[in-house]
Amino acid sequence: MIRNAVILYPIDASVQERLAARELRRYIYLRTSRLLPLVQADEPPAEANGYAVAHDGEPQQYRIVTRSSPDGGRWIHVHGGRDGGMLYAAYRVAEHLGVRFSLHGDIVPDRPIPFELPELHESGTPCFELRGILPFHDFPEGPDWWSEDDYKAVIAQLPKLRMNFFGLHNYPEKQPDPLSYNAEPGVWIGLPEDAGDGDSRVTTSYPARHFTTDSEVWGFAPRSAGSYFDGAAELFDRDSYGAPYMCGMTPWPPEEQAENELFDRFGKLLASAFGWARTLGVRTCLGTETPLAVPDKLRRRLLKRGLDPDDAGTIRRLYEGMFTRIKHTHSLDYYWLWTPESWTWNGNTMEESEATLRDIAAAAEAAQAVRAGFELATCGWVLGPQQDRALYDRLLPGSMPFSCINRQFGFEFIDDGFRAISNRPKWAIPWLEDDPALIMPQLWAGRTLRDAADANRLGCSGLMGIHWRTRTIDPAVAALAQAGWTPPNTNDEAPNGDPRREGAVGGSPVLLPDAGGGELGRTGRIGTEGYRLRIPGGFYRVRLLLKAWSYDARGQCAVKLSVYGQSEGQAVSQIVELPEAAASDRSFHLTIPIQVVDGLLGLTLRPIGGESCLCAIEVVGRPYEADPALGDVYVRTINCGGAAGEGWEADLEKIDVRKRHLPVSGFYRDWAVARFGPEAADDIAELFAAADGALPRPVVWVTGPGSTIAANRSPWALVALDYTFLERLEALRERVVGAGNLERFDYWLHQFRYLRGAARIGCELGAYETAMERVEAAANTHFRAQLASELLLPIRLRLVQLVAEVNRHLLATVSTPGELGTVANTQQQALYRIMIRDGERLEKLLGRSLPPDARPSSAYSGEPRMIVPTVRTLLDRGETLKLTVLFLGVRPDGAAVHWRSMGEGGYRRIPLEHVNRGVYRAEIPGGDGDLEYFVLDQGSGLCFPATAGSLNQTVIRIPD
Repeated sequence: MIRNAVILYPIDASVQERLAARELRRYIYLRTSRLLPLVQADEPPAEANGYAVAHDGEPQQYRIVTRSSPDGGRWIHVHGGRDGGMLYAAYRVAEHLGVRFSLHGDIVPDRPIPFELPELHESGTPCFELRGILPFHDFPEGPDWWSEDDYKAVIAQLPKLRMNFFGLHNYPEKQPDPLSYNAEPGVWIGLPEDAGDGDSRVTTSYPARHFTTDSEVWGFAPRSAGSYFDGAAELFDRDSYGAPYMCGMTPWPPEEQAENELFDRFGKLLASAFGWARTLGVRTCLGTETPLAVPDKLRRRLLKRGLDPDDAGTIRRLYEGMFTRIKHTHSLDYYWLWTPESWTWNGNTMEESEATLRDIAAAAEAAQAVRAGFELATCGWVLGPQQDRALYDRLLPGSMPFSCINRQFGFEFIDDGFRAISNRPKWAIPWLEDDPALIMPQLWAGRTLRDAADANRLGCSGLMGIHWRTRTIDPAVAALAQAGWTPPNTNDEAPNGDPRREGAVGGSPVLLPDAGGGELGRTGRIGTEGYRLRIPGGFYRVRLLLKAWSYDARGQCAVKLSVYGQSEGQAVSQIVELPEAAASDRSFHLTIPIQVVDGLLGLTLRPIGGESCLCAIEVVGRPYEADPALGDVYVRTINCGGAAGEGWEADLEKIDVRKRHLPVSGFYRDWAVARFGPEAADDIAELFAAADGALPRPVVWVTGPGSTIAANRSPWALVALDYTFLERLEALRERVVGAGNLERFDYWLHQFRYLRGAARIGCELGAYETAMERVEAAANTHFRAQLASELLLPIRLRLVQLVAEVNRHLLATVSTPGELGTVANTQQQALYRIMIRDGERLEKLLGRSLPPDARPSSAYSGEPRMIVPTVRTLLDRGETLKLTVLFLGVRPDGAAVHWRSMGEGGYRRIPLEHVNRGVYRAEIPGGDGDLEYFVLDQGSGLCFPATAGSLNQTVIRIPD
């Protein structure tokens, strides 16, 4: 046993040196149960061993070295530069102890290790000056539902991930539209004289809000949280649910004083969160879209004052007011100006580009006039105007960073336009998840690694990830953090290529015997990943001719086909099974309706069993500009693998498409060991690596994020082939050892069961659509009611059971505000349409009320749960720890928080106080020392964390 082990830090230690020492002590204690003394001295004590913490090196760099002292002691020197380097060194030591970090919290392995002072020799220099996140406002899954504690909890994880950037986007006001956004309170817009007198309070404002359950944006049906079905209501303490600062502000602030109060509330939150970030070495960024959208209420006020809201001088004055208020309210490092979102979907005119340039110039003049104290930057859904993505590089100051998120929800590569931009900071922003499938789990580690490699190759100085949720994107976050310091070597310097180039993506042409398919059935292409076709924007039917080429061991040939007319993230997918070999004609005709938005139609094929052959593609429909009265005026037919003929064109040129994802087998091996233990890690990693970038997407954006479970007329037995990975994962559960490992494993198991359940609902919806066609074709009301009872009602009964099952799995994953937001999303969009709107329509067809078992239940049917959705790992000195505890399926009996100084003394007990429904709260009083705690309900035995008693939740206080 190593004796006299201590953690040493300098007498004149900085805040980050003292915090690094405390963090080392925390993670050593969690892994070894050894609580090392903290010693403040410039020289090591005689005959001592341990860790020596000190600033040394360049900013953001760190060095960890094991050395022997002259008296025979063994010391691990944990050194780091300013600007976060000191903390990075400490957290890297924790990783050497087996700890891993993510946005939602720390991952500490269940199995303890003996205390040792290992031989460590490591230094680190980041590949990107700025590394971090862009949590996006506008949906409940994201920061719209974050409290001040949530902001601080997430920001505290960034240095642990060796990240140092936290950015926010603020949507402008838009004409009322239930399928779009509204003004948000992150940035106040107004004149300097209305910006308040040295504090966050403004004297005038306008309607703004973040999402609540009363909001009617992005297709959400305003709904009381208390009306949620299948027990979900128990998670919410009030009907009009949202972030705490939105209390009393739903659906909108009721009058102007309340409008002002909302900006004040959120301004104070940002003051606390951004000040916290600065202490931890995290840069902050905030901004609006350009040209500046002047809210309607403000426009009227300006006109009354004799000011033209569209005049350049007025716009500059507004920016002066905005920047003055920021100076009064909170710290800030960057203010970014976002080019309009419409530029990525509709392009832009030169007049729009010039207007944006004038607006940015007005903002720059205003920032200089008020001595803003922060830098201006640009961002957007595109890097620059479509005429020349690098145009602004030649026209704007070289000190201004340029950035953009990847196009097409992240399905496109980092913009090659970064290559042409030089001598200025450049920030690449990949998508860690996308909003068309926001209610479902998504795995994008391989794509994130690809984007990081490209960003490094293109000379970017910043790498940030856009996201909403925190826990379910854990793999992508881990990949982003890793790549910020060690971007993968792809040996791939080729440019992305033209993403709109026509052609067949891989594969080989083949000649087939004429089996009744006509001339178009005699040739085909096998092994292709798909096609890209240039098709004018409009509405079309895509008709595919496929044939079976080979069968698997089960005698099956099946393929998953996806067609998209805007983004691969909004593809329409279907699994088809091709006829058996004994059939006289092994061809299969499939027709998929699609809207082409921006001139490119994409088709992807993924084999499920055996191998298929694509013989022909036919696109029939009407471009936007065509007269609807003329019907189908556009026809294009491709003879795959063959020559041109009468009425069709020859096969397209084979094109090489750069792989969008990098291999992730090694990445998932480390990820799985840390989260689930070594016993089954190899097999778990294999499944995650295969699913990465390839998870099924049974939902689509129709009115909002993941708003609709797509109806699928394929039989479930066929669709289920897409989910065989889940059966293999379920079989591995018995090999996972440890309460913490099991909790983390079960989280993913339920996420994938929830995903599979949504696909099953899609199949039932397909059957419901087919039956509805027969019902609507009935001759009169009487026959329609009879058919509705015979055909629709049995499907409805199955749907109610499937929705309950889906909710059971979704509620089993709730552990952060992100999952709470997903519950709200499903309850107010996808499942609301199925259970409420479709139910009302069925009642009208039946001419009577639905029976009780055809209605969703309010009762929870899953396993009892205790949930702590916000987990703080750091506190300010003297700060009270506020805990919210949620219960599902149980009424707590004797539930309390048990806490003590970290590693020392007996526990003190604080009973939980009931708030409403399944929501309880408790507070651990402020103090100077670090602490540990667990929550236990004596009646049910439920506890938090899952490892309570052996590994408690720990909290470190930041020293002054």
